Amino acid sequence: MKQCARRLTAGLLCLLMIVSVAAAGGVLRVSAITQTDAAAWAKAQGDRRVGFDLDAHYGYQCSDFVTAYMNYLVDGDAYSGRYQVYDAKEYPDVAAEEPARWTVLRGAEMVPQPGDIFVAAGRDQSFGHAGIIVGQAGKKYKVVDQNSYPKIDYVNGQPCYTHDISLTNDYALTALIRYRFDVQLFTLTYHANGGENAPAAQTGSGTVQLSGAAPTKEGYDFLGWAESAGASSAQYQPGASVNLTADLTLFAVWQLHQSGTQEENPTANAVLHVRDSATVEYRADVTLTATATGVPQGYVLAIYEGGTQRAVGSNETVSYHIGSMTGSRTLTVRVTNAAGAVQKDGSGAELSKTAEIKVSDSFFLRLIAFIKGLFGLLPKVEILP
Repeated sequence: MKQCARRLTAGLLCLLMIVSVAAAGGVLRVSAITQTDAAAWAKAQGDRRVGFDLDAHYGYQCSDFVTAYMNYLVDGDAYSGRYQVYDAKEYPDVAAEEPARWTVLRGAEMVPQPGDIFVAAGRDQSFGHAGIIVGQAGKKYKVVDQNSYPKIDYVNGQPCYTHDISLTNDYALTALIRYRFDVQLFTLTYHANGGENAPAAQTGSGTVQLSGAAPTKEGYDFLGWAESAGASSAQYQPGASVNLTADLTLFAVWQLHQSGTQEENPTANAVLHVRDSATVEYRADVTLTATATGVPQGYVLAIYEGGTQRAVGSNETVSYHIGSMTGSRTLTVRVTNAAGAVQKDGSGAELSKTAEIKVSDSFFLRLIAFIKGLFGLLPKVEILP
């Protein structure tokens, strides 16, 4: 925490540093910094008890460390001088001036993630307190901050410290500041696994839609894609979505083609089990699971929302993690073949069932959800057949 009277000196120091960098013609940011990098950097400072005193006043204060962190994120150098040292409570206003770099979250939006800057009430509420979220430990959050252990030293401050806190009292959040991290792209490679005409590789990050094209292999039927070359059943179908968080190779899954049909309808004895309706709390973390009996190998259970495929399972079960529920959702579970065609039971009816998930969202229940969210108490709900 810093006295406002010191800002002019801090600003002059920062200006000198910026001018010297510009004069050198150097570009400080040499590589992309990911959210994982940011949290790891902050935790390393706390674990090693590193001290930052960027303005040479009052020793190691919380605002020195947050300023160093902001410089690190933008320039790759904690001492770049891009940002000056502010009172802790001023950081949301500073971040709001650069919406292309920072997102300021308040109220119900304050759901901490690793790498976030937290701004809290602090013991001296005229200045507030700030630090970095680096993880979650049960119902508590793991943070790194300066001048927090074992007690606040307003004169000399104290170096970085990694510890677990509850977001209450002195650490009650007033805002979260989230950096718009560089997107790290990964490569998705298709391996024909003995066949040919595999789709071209893709690059992306997060949710990526698989190519709708299928490879070919003479004398074999294509069942889909799997992460293992020796898989006997498919994990993904063409056009499905995959969460790409690292380079991934998908292998074609083949089944020897049998001429003629052994039975007119291979799914005639199949039965699909899905809970048709459920009501959950506002912001509950929801997963829908469906099962089936009598579905032969080569067919799968898939979950759709509208015309979009959300999840693909095996011939016996499928689960879709919907996540935080703030509004009603209607999902459809289907039994399909490798090409995505819906199969039929012995009576000729489609093996397809709808699950309607409603949310209890009165004002009172929303308020309860907000309070639970602050303490990490939002329920996890699995909707089973």
